[in-house]
Amino acid sequence: MLAVSAAFVVWTWIRPYEWRADPGAKAVIVASSVRQDHSYHWLDIRLGIRDGMEHDLRKPVFLETAGRSRIEPADTTLAGDTDRPIDELFLRFWLEEGDFDGPIHLHLNDGRLNVRSGSGEPRLHRNGEASFQTRRW
Repeated sequence: MLAVSAAFVVWTWIRPYEWRADPGAKAVIVASSVRQDHSYHWLDIRLGIRDGMEHDLRKPVFLETAGRSRIEPADTTLAGDTDRPIDELFLRFWLEEGDFDGPIHLHLNDGRLNVRSGSGEPRLHRNGEASFQTRRW
């Protein structure tokens, strides 16, 4: 029983957020989280830049939702070091209730990543927050 539990924990941490992420995006989603703020929500997305790729700061980054066609980030944080100036991106979006009425896609560089495949208000914990390691929420 312990081996099965350990295998599940390992599987949960090593599986990708999205199995067939668009290589044109030059990044993969590592995790996402939603936090309720009155009748609105903050959606945070953590991205890892693919090895050998560079994020193009000149290209627009935006979400595409069922409720609105284009939502730009309210905040963008870049992380890196001297070898790779940008190896992670942290994006924050301000969403309305209707933005959860269908799948959510992130457009960056020359690709599109699936942030969420579900529909409807996300299930949040009692503290009004939830974290996701996969696009199925």
